[in-house]
Amino acid sequence: MTGNLEQGWYPDPAGVPHRLRWWDGSAWTGRTKDEDGPEAGPEPGADDPFPAAARIPAAETAAPPLAPIAPVAPVLFEAVEPDRVRRRVVTGIAAVALAAVSVTGGYFWGAHGKSSGGTTGEPAAAAPPSVPSAPQPGAPAAESPAPSASGSAGAPAVPVTEGLVARWRLDEKSGSTAQDAAGRHPATVAGSVSWAADRGGSAVFAGNGSLATDGPVLDTAKSFTVTAWAKLADTGGQSMVVGQDGTQVSGFYLHFNLNAKTWAFARTSNDAANPTAWSTVTAQAPPKTGVWTHLTGTFDAATSRMALYVDGVLQGELTHPAPWNAQGPFTIGRATSNVDRFRGSIADVEVFDRVLTAAEVRQLATPPKS
Repeated sequence: MTGNLEQGWYPDPAGVPHRLRWWDGSAWTGRTKDEDGPEAGPEPGADDPFPAAARIPAAETAAPPLAPIAPVAPVLFEAVEPDRVRRRVVTGIAAVALAAVSVTGGYFWGAHGKSSGGTTGEPAAAAPPSVPSAPQPGAPAAESPAPSASGSAGAPAVPVTEGLVARWRLDEKSGSTAQDAAGRHPATVAGSVSWAADRGGSAVFAGNGSLATDGPVLDTAKSFTVTAWAKLADTGGQSMVVGQDGTQVSGFYLHFNLNAKTWAFARTSNDAANPTAWSTVTAQAPPKTGVWTHLTGTFDAATSRMALYVDGVLQGELTHPAPWNAQGPFTIGRATSNVDRFRGSIADVEVFDRVLTAAEVRQLATPPKS
């Protein structure tokens, strides 16, 4: 790059501080002088430490930098933690050290002069030496925000309401009707059902009572989800939590299954007293009597898959290839023909005309605050 540099005085490539050496346009000569003093070196050819035969070709020399670069001084910033101050001081000192290394590596700072009777020579354009940037006074280095002491801030859970068809909280204190929070499908008591404050309000069944709507709530041939909280009193017989009546059997059963001795979600292949086939998903463990348990059954008409969740945890799923639409009332505490009556307590029954996601099921299964 020095091949394009005009002749003139430049910082001595030998590294002597404050000394300039004459560049004749093609190589360094033996002529030297102090930055502010007269020429001190020999005339060309007289004891020339850079004789023509030994001069460094222009192609092998590095061009001097365009302009001086001021040394970088360490800058202190206010910080809460002392170690942050130390890190910033070390960063500033490291920048100064790197600048000094650049000088010893062949980059020089200084002014060029004029030849006698000549014009001022300008060094060829060259990229400045690479020196890490340091914080400027009054401008603290940017830092990533520190995480809060409590970790990531989570937004409050959004209520699961999309596709909600009906919801019976069963928190009535008296009477023979359970109101639907959606305002469309009140359920009427048949037999003996009492009300309790347990779990914020619940219906208590002794095996001789139930609740039912006037007509269907779901099209059971399409996608749906049913959920309920149930507290089983005993495991001595089939105990229906929720279903929807067909003519001979229910369109689905979310219940305690006596044969499997655990919670189950079941469907039949047809509406007959003796269905051709049953599709039953069972829980992986027996129920705990006297303990509130959240149950969820889902059916996806697009894939013909049905699934059972217990306390928000998937228990299993299978294919039910022949869904049919049960067109009778929605029932709580019994199956079609008043069989499989529930013994225990039921609360907060919800019905959706879509398949809830696993995350939504977990949200509904979160126990209420005591």
